[in-house]
Amino acid sequence: MDLKNKKVLSTLLIYAIVALVLLILFLAIPINKWASGWISLVFTILSLAASFCVTIYAFGKGDKLVSKVYGFPIARVGFLYTLIQIIVFLIICIVGAFVRVPAWVSIVTSVLLLAAAAIGVIITDNIRDHVEEIDRQTTAQTETISYFRLDISGLVDQATDPEVKKALEKLEDEIRYSDPVSSEATREIEEEIRSQINVMRDNLEDEKEVTLRKISGIISVINERNRICKVKK
Repeated sequence: MDLKNKKVLSTLLIYAIVALVLLILFLAIPINKWASGWISLVFTILSLAASFCVTIYAFGKGDKLVSKVYGFPIARVGFLYTLIQIIVFLIICIVGAFVRVPAWVSIVTSVLLLAAAAIGVIITDNIRDHVEEIDRQTTAQTETISYFRLDISGLVDQATDPEVKKALEKLEDEIRYSDPVSSEATREIEEEIRSQINVMRDNLEDEKEVTLRKISGIISVINERNRICKVKK
């Protein structure tokens, strides 16, 4: 059994044990079992099943860290719903031991709790979707500069001439500290930068002066991109 399935099974067993304990206690303790108590018991078991499903959904929807992190608020809604429903169930049972609790009280209370939990799950899940979308957009917008940095870092490692290596390190710094966010306005100039980097990679063993001029040219284009980014903000 893999770790993921083991966690699901463990979570299921915990909820099942809690449900079984509540059922046994309700049947075993000699108190008046009015309709309100039975109704509350049914909603409590339902809340345990719902909370289990919410927990699995919260942490199983996506593989990215941001999805897992924002899964906690969703799971917390399910947990709080179950906790409050159990408390309501216990209160109804305790009060029912002395006086008859109308069935409608149990129905109204439980339905309202269920509705509030459902709304809470929907809202927190929508928030997670929004955050994931922002994360995807940010990743896409910064992807190009990340690739440039990797390319130049590789060229630094390949360079054998100290002066060329130093110039490449300067180029690497220029890219590192340039605006990381790409846009439609920078697409054309980024294609030019990519093209010049590819040419330099294929001809890294050219004469030193030629390589240095290519590096200087790329730095100039990087600075031009930075100016475009600044204007477009």
